[in-house]
Order: sequence, then C-alpha cells, then structure tokens
Amino acid sequence: MRHLPLLACLVLVAACTESPQKAQARMQAETEAARPQIAAQLARFARGAAMGNADTMLSIYAPNAVLMPPNLQATDLSGARQRMAAIGPYQVSFATRSLEVNGNTAIERGVWSATMSPPGFAFSIVRDGKYLAHWRRIDGQWLMVEHIWNDDYHSLM
Repeated sequence: MRHLPLLACLVLVAACTESPQKAQARMQAETEAARPQIAAQLARFARGAAMGNADTMLSIYAPNAVLMPPNLQATDLSGARQRMAAIGPYQVSFATRSLEVNGNTAIERGVWSATMSPPGFAFSIVRDGKYLAHWRRIDGQWLMVEHIWNDDYHSLM
C-alpha cells in the first residue's frame, strides 16, 4: 500500500510522455502552421526596407531582441534602428531553407539578397548572404529574438 503513490506517479509520467513519433508529428504540424506567419514577418521587413522605414523593419523583432550583423558588435533594437535608418530604402528578399518549430520556439535558416542604390552612386550594390533566426511566439505573434547574418560575396551591377 505504501508504494501506491509512487506507482500512481509513474503511471502519470508514462501517460504524459510524448513518444518520439508523436513529437515529430507535432513539431511538423507546428512548423507548417508557423511557416506562413514567419514568411509574412519577413515580407513585412522587406516592405519596410523598400520604404526605408526602420520602425517597420524592426517590428518583426521582440522588444529584447539581439541582432548580430556581420563584422559589428551585437546590438539591441535601438542600435539597430540607427543603422537601419542610415541605410535608406533598399530591396531585400529572403528564402527560408529550413524551419523547425517546437512549441513557442522556431529556428529558421535561410538566404537573403539585397540591392542598394546609395544616393550619389552611379551603380547599385548587390549583397547576398545567409542568416539564422531564432523566433519566439509571443502573444500569438512570431517575433525574432536573435538574428545573425553574413555576406557570401559582394558584386557590383
């Protein structure tokens, strides 16, 4: 009789444990549900970049996000706002190569391409690279909490 509480706990734990197959199926369903929402956030960033609107670009980030641009120190949103506002309008596109969601956390790996036409320049600058984004679902919205990216190469058009 004294082992009954222990046995009840073991039965409860076994009932609550998710099998690897169920976990994989759940994560796949969560990934497919999140994919269009994350794509919409990336499209929002691209619209903000095309307008040169740093606030729209930064709206896809959580308030405490950390951005890790190439060859610069990691920064918070206030530091990123200054840099993004200084760039001005540009065209950018993103292509997700992998996305994995588990509950309220998503990890995305992708590539990006940007075309910038700085004022006073007779040519455009094309930059391509890759990124890794850590997303978190906060109040039902997917927001980036960590973002690191770098260039693959530079070319002139």
